[in-house]
Amino acid sequence: MQIFCRYAGIFAMLALLAGCVGLESDFDERPADISLSVLEKRMLDARDPQRVFLKAKSYVQKQIITDLHDNSQQICEVRYLAPDRLSMLMRKDNQPVTAIILNGESAWHVDYEKRNVTPIVGLALEQLRVMRRLGDPDDSYRDLFGKVELSLCRMGESEYYKLVCTPKMRGGYNLVLYVGKDSCLLHRIRIPEKDYEVRVDRYALYEGVMVAEETISSTQRSKVFFNRLNAELSPQDFLPPVF
Repeated sequence: MQIFCRYAGIFAMLALLAGCVGLESDFDERPADISLSVLEKRMLDARDPQRVFLKAKSYVQKQIITDLHDNSQQICEVRYLAPDRLSMLMRKDNQPVTAIILNGESAWHVDYEKRNVTPIVGLALEQLRVMRRLGDPDDSYRDLFGKVELSLCRMGESEYYKLVCTPKMRGGYNLVLYVGKDSCLLHRIRIPEKDYEVRVDRYALYEGVMVAEETISSTQRSKVFFNRLNAELSPQDFLPPVF
């Protein structure tokens, strides 16, 4: 899906792991002045004008995750290998703590401290695959979700396109996405059923691509410090460890 150039899946998975940021209400909701397909094109132009990210076959991104309660920090390393491999590894004091690994039709949660690997199945697997597909260039929102409602709204002094995305699978979570009307960049992702939200505070240019460099929830702040396109990755990097 061109709309967030693969990073939206990271935001959504972080939203599932993070907490509510203190939800600011939107208001003055009204019909959108453009179609969903036009918005997708504008978002791609804003994030990836030269299409270098869209054409990338892999990437590695590293973030510092700061706990807002005790200021402790972890490193989150995200790896992607086309077409359907994604992993998120959390490290603390340079030691692996937990990981989520998606490899095609299979996925695992890894607890390094307990030396335990748990398969992710059923609804949780389907939700994880949806998160990954949020950035797939061959998908559109209408292909991915059962229903997408597009409108305009205000939040504070700014205007946003609001996308309410209803999943196809029963029991799945709705996603509410807020995209800046003028910037056409993702501003917030909400999961209403869990009262969760991730807000993008800052974008920065990496290798010609606008990357959400700083994001925040009520429990943690994330800051990107490394971003590499077309990194050398192997399919073996997306298999669970054997303890």
